[in-house]
Amino acid sequence: MTASTWLIVFLLILCFGFFFEKFLEFINLKNGRISFIQSLVSFSLTFLAIFLGWFGYLDQIILGFTQDSFLRAGVFFLCLFFVGELVSLPFSLYNTFVIEQKFGFNKTTTKTFLLDKLKSYLLMFSVGGGLLYLTIITIEWVQHGYWIYLWVGLTVFMLSINMFYADLILPLFNKLTPIEDGGLKSKISEFSTKVGYSLKNIYVIDGSKRSTKANAFFSGIGPRKTIA
Repeated sequence: MTASTWLIVFLLILCFGFFFEKFLEFINLKNGRISFIQSLVSFSLTFLAIFLGWFGYLDQIILGFTQDSFLRAGVFFLCLFFVGELVSLPFSLYNTFVIEQKFGFNKTTTKTFLLDKLKSYLLMFSVGGGLLYLTIITIEWVQHGYWIYLWVGLTVFMLSINMFYADLILPLFNKLTPIEDGGLKSKISEFSTKVGYSLKNIYVIDGSKRSTKANAFFSGIGPRKTIA
């Protein structure tokens, strides 16, 4: 198959995935108008970027400034991140301060919104930058069959994130307090034992400082299962 044929196949798969997902959301009545518009804008930009070769043009521009593999990849993904933020930020603001405010769910202040964004950026740049550096090193060191090492590494990383999310990442954004002894704690523990969900912690989380919609969640795998 030629490169142009592969491009057409990839774009068809991309289109099918997008429209099939939107169809499932529509029949399940899960998708609102704003989120649909956001998804459509993001999909359209991605489609155009692939079809018109914008990713290749961006890479060539960066290559004119540096040939260092890590810097080249870092600047490339950083540019994509900023474009993505420019697209998603207006929708995020509208959903939080207009839609949720309209229906009485919103508790997010401007300060909380900005701090959440700042923390997310710092977390993404530090963790994402580290992962990108390890990826570049792996590709250059292994060369043939590098994807196997990347797949194993990514699997271990995702499992670790799921296992330690409530211990390492969540406290950056929310305060977790062990639930007091009493009827609620006893009933949660009894139900968890009944369904075979062994718990390490049961927390009370200050999630209502952003929105009043959610009331509970569970996270973690293995010995690090948590309910908040």
